[in-house]
Amino acid sequence: MKTKRLFSMLSLVFLLSVSFMACDNVKDSDLETKAMELIATNPDAVDVDVMVVDKVATLSGSVEDEATKGYIESTVQGVKGIKSTVNNIMVIPPAPDYTEMNATLREALVDALKDNPTVVAEVRDGEIILTGEVSEKDLPMVMEKVMALNPLKVENNITIK
Repeated sequence: MKTKRLFSMLSLVFLLSVSFMACDNVKDSDLETKAMELIATNPDAVDVDVMVVDKVATLSGSVEDEATKGYIESTVQGVKGIKSTVNNIMVIPPAPDYTEMNATLREALVDALKDNPTVVAEVRDGEIILTGEVSEKDLPMVMEKVMALNPLKVENNITIK
């Protein structure tokens, strides 16, 4: 009887330990899938990947700001079963939009260059590129008027006649 009772107790302990171990035995691929599902809900995370190995999630890819990077990391860290997170996401800000600045510069250049019809100005990404011809005495005035518009850069390719 004691042997049977001892055997029953050992069996119970064995089954309990197996069940506790099974609860912690989540596959890395399942964790990876869950993490990807969670970050897929964030439209700013389309260029982010998650790889889980030994319950450690490694994040890679790029986002536009630090806030998004931190949000993704905390979201993945919150997945039950992930022990830690390695955040290799790069922050790459979007390229500046010069549309408004270019339009303002083009409009102002018409007035600035009205006395020098042989000077041609092209505006690109906030920069002014000058070509054409001008007399040596008029060049400083042309440059002064163009610089007063505060472009990011002036490229002077004017020929002096």
